[in-house]
Amino acid sequence: MIVRIIIPLYNHERYVSDCIRSCLEQTYQDIEILVIDDCSTDRSFAIADCYSKNERVLVLKNMENIGYTNTINRGIRYDGADFIVVLDSDNFLTPKSIELRVQAFREKPILDMVHGFAYSITTENYDECLKGTFRKHGRHDDRIHDQTVMLRKSVYYKCGLWYDMGNPMASSDKEYWYRLGVHPFSPLSQQVKAKKLDSFLCYYRKDVKSMKYQRNEKQKKYLRGLLDKRVETLKREGITRENTPWL
Repeated sequence: MIVRIIIPLYNHERYVSDCIRSCLEQTYQDIEILVIDDCSTDRSFAIADCYSKNERVLVLKNMENIGYTNTINRGIRYDGADFIVVLDSDNFLTPKSIELRVQAFREKPILDMVHGFAYSITTENYDECLKGTFRKHGRHDDRIHDQTVMLRKSVYYKCGLWYDMGNPMASSDKEYWYRLGVHPFSPLSQQVKAKKLDSFLCYYRKDVKSMKYQRNEKQKKYLRGLLDKRVETLKREGITRENTPWL
């Protein structure tokens, strides 16, 4: 069971080394780490490329800036792998993150999706995370934290790739959980069989300076409107190759 960890990279020279380290130090070793730099303007690509000597790490660079969602889709389209994990380049995996998810798939082969909880980082580096300097993130069992999700690659053949919502502040991951019917507020029928583990699977950096946490109420209302409009399209037309990116 080969697991591909896709790391979309853009201007995270401070964290990308630890991000890749956390993948290489997994207790489950049958992994491939695909880092895709989206035309960073800092030293991110050069730092990531230092790891390309490791046979499990492949570092690519987009010819032009294509954005977060399209970079992830490029990684999914890349040949091979049985399972897909997306990890942002400023976050880290817990040591048994991949092992626990693979074990869940092995114990219940009918599953298409496995996810869990995330620690909210209060430190700057991976080593400090391992020492336990963090706090719990995500109190509700129905929350889907995208950094903890592992999907069978076959899900993307069935339901399409990530969808670019046309606004950098819009959550393409939330659109996908709605589309799969696993988000608790999604009105769409469930497309996959999912399980949430009672385990912490990653260290998540909550950057209060990011666009996500700088949204005002007017922006939040607008973004909710984008998602509602998208869901209405899916309800009306279904999941088709015309309205969703495909492999």
